[in-house]
Parts: sequence; structure tokens; C-alpha cells
Amino acid sequence: MADVFLSYKRDDRAVANAVALDLKAEGFSVFFDVEIAVGESWDSRIEQALDEASAVVVLWSQLSRDSQWVRREAREALRRGILCPATISECRIPLEFSDIQTANLTGRVAGDRQHQEWRRLIDIGVARKIPQRDVSVEAHESHSYMGFPAAELLGLGYDYLDGTNGKAKNARRALECFLRAVQIGYVTANHDIAEVYRVGRDGVPKDEALARVFYANANWHWGDLELAEMHLNGLGGPADKDKAIEIYRKLALVEFTAERAQERLRQLMPGERG
Repeated sequence: MADVFLSYKRDDRAVANAVALDLKAEGFSVFFDVEIAVGESWDSRIEQALDEASAVVVLWSQLSRDSQWVRREAREALRRGILCPATISECRIPLEFSDIQTANLTGRVAGDRQHQEWRRLIDIGVARKIPQRDVSVEAHESHSYMGFPAAELLGLGYDYLDGTNGKAKNARRALECFLRAVQIGYVTANHDIAEVYRVGRDGVPKDEALARVFYANANWHWGDLELAEMHLNGLGGPADKDKAIEIYRKLALVEFTAERAQERLRQLMPGERG
């Protein structure tokens, strides 16, 4: 049984996945439809999770506003008084939900849990829907990360990824550590998050669209190499050879990536200098 049911349009999955991670970092359990097991009935599992949830976060966008599935889930949440809506792009909210207070998460950076509208969604919305209960230390362990410096957060995240230093393998807990590192200013931790999603690790499903987002957020040359390849090969989004070449041109000026970037430019633009 999950505290929060996350309703969204499949095309918005990259943003929805980031929202799910941040909800978990707040200490809530989240039902996210990528967690439906092979062989389970899709409709019955969705219906069960919706019935069991204490809060329903609906992510409105230009795409989701026209989704009958999202509208149906929002309608059921409204009927039960557990609807917590948010916009993730500029859009006109469907008329039947337009008088409900809605958080505006448009442009919010993944992992920014101090964002004013995020706090409004959590503190005034979701948290008030969840029944008061005793919560284990395990469920809220992410809160103990608040005083950790970035280096310790990264080390702890790697321990959870690899099962070292007494930590059981737990990729989701590793992601919490990396996201907290991003929050306190260690932007390149986005690269570690992207690496997890690029291949999928220990219960975290492979998600190339989300990996592409975090590689771009990292703004780090090693991640940019991966990002260029994703643009080139259409991984996690449409193929864009021109964008890949643009990234390789930038990396060709960086000492650590110059050789590889120049080689790729020669392959992509034979007869031209990189």
C-alpha cells in the first residue's frame, strides 16, 4: 500500500519519475506505474493502488490534460477529497478541476525540495492527506542526510549502489543520496543519477529519457560524452545529429575529452576538421 498515487501522461515520464523520487525523499511511499510487475493485470493493479492511496498527485501538462486516464484518476481523487494537483508545463487545467488550488512546478529542477511551489504541494497538500502514524527510521532515513557534506553523500550513495561498507544494495537509497548532493550544490551528482537510469540498477528500472535529462543537468564533460551519444543514436528521445556534433565540438576543446570528441567528429564529418 502506497501513501501517494502519481497520475501522469506517459510522455511526461521523465518529469514524473523525478517527482516520484522527490516524494520518496520526503518520506512518502509512492505508487508509480512503472513498478507494475510483468504478468499483473494493468487495470486492476492501477485501480487497487488508486483505492489504497491516501493522496493522489496529478501532474497536469499540455499532454496529460487531454488524457482520459489522467482525468479519470483525478476525478476519483477529487471525489474522495485526496486530490493534490500540480502543473509541470504551461497548460489550461481541465474546467472541472480549475477551482482546485494547484502547485506550479513548471521549471522546477529535479531534487529541489525547497522550491516554494514544491513545499506548497507537500506541506499544504500531500502531508495533510496522509494519516498520522508511527514511521520507522528506515522510512525516513533520507532526512538524516540533511547535515551530510556532498563528499559523504556521494560515498554513501556508492556504498548503496555496490553493497559496500556494510550497506545492502539499494539503488533507490543511492538516488536519494545523489539528489541531496545536488540540492546542496554538487551539480555533477546529476551524472551519478543519470548513470543509474541509463542502465537500471537493483529495482530502479532503466529509463534513458530520464538519464538524458540528468546528464544534461550535470553539465560535466564526461556526462556530455554520454549525452552526445544519446542524441546521436536517439536514446531517450529523438535522434539529433546536429546537437551531438555541437556537444562534440565543445568537448573537443576540453583536455580530458578532446581525443575522443575529435575522433567522433572525424567519423561524423569525414573530410572536415573537428
